[in-house]
Amino acid sequence: MNRNNEAVNERRRIRAENSRKRAQKSDRLKDEGNEYFKIGDYKKAARLYASAIEQCGPKPVLFSNLAAALSKLELWEDVEWAATMALKMEPVMTKARFRRALARKALKRWEAATLDLEAILGHDPFSCPEARNELEAVRELWHKDTSSEHEDSDDDYFIPGDREWPNYHEDPFIYEGDSDTEDCLHTGNGVACRFYNHGGCSRGEDCTFSHSPDDKSVRDELGKNVCLHYLLGDCKFGDPNCIYSHDDRYLPPPGWWKDPKAVDRARTLVTGMEGTFLRPAEYELFLHLHPNGYTLGKGPLRKLMNSRLQKAVERSDAVEIKAPPKPAAKQPSNVAPSTTRFILLVSLQNESFFEDINSRILAALKAKRKVVQAFNPKSALEMLSSPNLDGVLITDAGIAKKSAAFLLRELVNYARLGGVVVVGCMFSSGIAGNDFEKFFRTFGLSWERGSYHRTTFYSNPGNKVVTANPSLAPFYSMKALHADGISSDMALYTPTTASALQSLVFAPRRLQNLREAPVVMAKVGAGHVGYIGDVNSEKESTNVYLALLGLLDTPLSAPPSKPPTAPSVLAPRPTASTASTNTPQLSTSRTPPAPPVPALSKNSPPDGQSSHFTKAYPKQLSLLRSKSKVDIVHTRPDLEQRLTSRAIRGVYLADGGIFKAGNEPLLPQLAEYVKSGGNLVAAGIFPLTLNQPGSRWFFSAFGQTWSTGSYKTEVYELIPSTELAKKNPSLPEVYSMKSLNLKDINLDVLVYLVYPDDDDDYDLEADGEDDILDAPIVRARIGRGALGYIGDVSGEPETNSVLLAMLGLLHPEVVSPPARKSRKFVLFLSFCDSKGEEMIYGPLIKKLQQKIEVVRGLSIERMTDLVSSPDLTNVFIGSSAIAYPDNAYLLTRLVAFTQERGGTVIFLEGFARQITMPECRPFFLDAWGLDWTGYAGDYGVANAKINETNALVAGHAELLPKTPDLYPAQGLATSNSQDLVYLPKTLRKPQWDSEHRSYAAPVLYASVGEKGGHVGYVATMSPQADYERLVFAVAGL
Repeated sequence: MNRNNEAVNERRRIRAENSRKRAQKSDRLKDEGNEYFKIGDYKKAARLYASAIEQCGPKPVLFSNLAAALSKLELWEDVEWAATMALKMEPVMTKARFRRALARKALKRWEAATLDLEAILGHDPFSCPEARNELEAVRELWHKDTSSEHEDSDDDYFIPGDREWPNYHEDPFIYEGDSDTEDCLHTGNGVACRFYNHGGCSRGEDCTFSHSPDDKSVRDELGKNVCLHYLLGDCKFGDPNCIYSHDDRYLPPPGWWKDPKAVDRARTLVTGMEGTFLRPAEYELFLHLHPNGYTLGKGPLRKLMNSRLQKAVERSDAVEIKAPPKPAAKQPSNVAPSTTRFILLVSLQNESFFEDINSRILAALKAKRKVVQAFNPKSALEMLSSPNLDGVLITDAGIAKKSAAFLLRELVNYARLGGVVVVGCMFSSGIAGNDFEKFFRTFGLSWERGSYHRTTFYSNPGNKVVTANPSLAPFYSMKALHADGISSDMALYTPTTASALQSLVFAPRRLQNLREAPVVMAKVGAGHVGYIGDVNSEKESTNVYLALLGLLDTPLSAPPSKPPTAPSVLAPRPTASTASTNTPQLSTSRTPPAPPVPALSKNSPPDGQSSHFTKAYPKQLSLLRSKSKVDIVHTRPDLEQRLTSRAIRGVYLADGGIFKAGNEPLLPQLAEYVKSGGNLVAAGIFPLTLNQPGSRWFFSAFGQTWSTGSYKTEVYELIPSTELAKKNPSLPEVYSMKSLNLKDINLDVLVYLVYPDDDDDYDLEADGEDDILDAPIVRARIGRGALGYIGDVSGEPETNSVLLAMLGLLHPEVVSPPARKSRKFVLFLSFCDSKGEEMIYGPLIKKLQQKIEVVRGLSIERMTDLVSSPDLTNVFIGSSAIAYPDNAYLLTRLVAFTQERGGTVIFLEGFARQITMPECRPFFLDAWGLDWTGYAGDYGVANAKINETNALVAGHAELLPKTPDLYPAQGLATSNSQDLVYLPKTLRKPQWDSEHRSYAAPVLYASVGEKGGHVGYVATMSPQADYERLVFAVAGL
């Protein structure tokens, strides 16, 4: 066993080293491809990107870059395929989706191109400003194209009928790699070697059979191939005769073979693959959509990908390109500002989302100095030659690449002569491996790459920058890559002995290394070099950047009197100054004395005022605030909590945040809110995010068939007979707007309808193909509440009155908000069907139901939603399924329930009997920081006593049975004896092993978090009355 463990560790080391080399090779090929792309050799660029994919494995950025190169060659079918491959692995990749939209536009696939562009505008409308213009162009071309020659066919798409796939909310598809140790290359005759997979093959490289992975087995960490049908439970050969291994002890965790449901799904997949005569291309869709497809179908999928990749490269090589005219020679010129002081941003990787993430920093810099951004070494060198340069901010890790080595040397020279160089923004999240140490070593600094985590940091009074800048925050929380190997006076912010790891998943624990820091600055020659490792651009970091650059309270030093001179052979290139854009967010509005109004948008910056909605609709927001208190909500839990409040007047859905992955469970809650008397309006940026599938999904939750209709500018007329018009006589009777209308609507929901021409009155009953009834503004009664939609996309002033009317703020009337019945309850998670649950836990559940409402038998998604309820008191877990990867999000919510809200999670015996010894300890350590592990067999102690040091005993000793029969109960073990509720009267092994700090008991109870949360374990025992008393005591019932 020890030799096997050593072999596993050695193979892991080899795989890690090979993986590192492969990643380096991939980056090298990608960088070479980028260089050829820049000079216009798109064929060579495409070949290099394809080589990186084939040799080093698929990555989203490689496929996206390949799509860019192929688009320059106008190979639009291949562009669409490459962009879709990138989106499969990273569905939120805006660049890839935009490139696919352009390909579909060129192919005249109008609907598909429209859906892609609408998706971009719906999820990140300001990161790709070209998308809005392209969308209008596509819609105009589509309208003009009357031929049927280019109509979309379902056969043109990976998933027939789903032209938008993969959607933003899809899970990323993983192309699983093979083992890459030496024996995986020994394919032989393609038939698995029985000796290799069992005891070992003595012939080694001379063996005619295969030692490599294949599609009929799963590779373990010893390099053996474990029989797939053995894992499915239906191998017909048995261990002695099967050419594959039947030993699953060394399979890599976590594995589908441990989950009975996953095994059933895998059996369905394997049966489908083995029972079909179709070629892999014909069941590719099946492999992609099946939960185990990426694992069990990795061979066919990789072959398909490489085949298509090769064909795309062949087509690109065949493209004939006319030689471009030689550009006129440029004379060197001084591109730096002549007299204006400026800050230089060196952004060699030119990340598209840089400005979104760092908008606050950019705005603050621009308020102090002119900001010039250089995207290549040549233009950066030109800027360095200017006498008006006040400092350099390096924004990404492109400066650490070999192609920027000369620029880096000049930056070192600039600092030594008295300049200020600050390294931050996206550098910390992009710098790889030991490149961190190599980079700072060029400045003569021995800084090392430190740890990566979030905690609260405090300003260092011994640092000169801190003492010179009293405007700096005295402390703040940030997630950062730290710099180690520093002296204490270099650190602007440091952790303290009280600092703890801050995480929603892992339990808080004290930091061990207090010598590292997230913000440092050192003297280099006559100048300074600073570093800030903040990866999230926290609000407080803005002043830190200003202080490091000498722009906050006190300047650091004068800029170099003799700036480095750029070589005369380098032709200058104009640079672009940065622009500030922000990210949209989730917002909501409430009102105490008058009830409130909310607005919803898709991302969540910490500062609500920076949202796109607030920037795009400032007058509307100001008007709302003049009528009611407005709360802006940033997260799903915040909105869920607000929806339970009696003080909400209405919810304003201001953009497409509801479509963002993870927010889908909000929709049924919003529907329930409306049905119980709430008021919901979808408007603002929301219409720009809608497409046909999304609109049907959203409105169907409210029982409506509405879907997206025409997109046009028209004059619309108020329908005077509507409830809204009667209650709000000041609504505009006629006005013009550009809108995305809704169709499939009933007449009774119309609020505004297209204004009739003089010669042609509209017919409300018309249903012809060219005269489909649609409208820009509709409102329907849903239960006791109302749902409204305003399709205006240009923010017409008249729309503000319509919005106020729908929210009951134009002519307010006293409306009683929906009453909410508060009723405490517990969740019971057994992860089995009702019969199994009744058989195992039936008596306990009946007793619980006599004390409190017990919620059970719901889907995991619904149970996860209920964890956020303020009425939840306890969660009971009766199965180890909670440790499965599929339930990871539920587990994070349970951890937050205990640590942030003081809840109690109680594990029952079914959990302890199912979870394996290797799984148990990491599960409790990672989730709650509890050193609890499995215990082999029953407890085996008849005489036990209450442990006076336990928290449960200290608070509720009177509720506990004094002498329960613990002998046959299933125990857990802990390294902390205070977690034991009962102790053996005679302290002896194996239940009490003080030498190895292992203490077993059938009842454990520990405090977690700072809010009074608890985690407990109670094993089944007799008599039943004692068992129930223990459960109730642990639950506080």
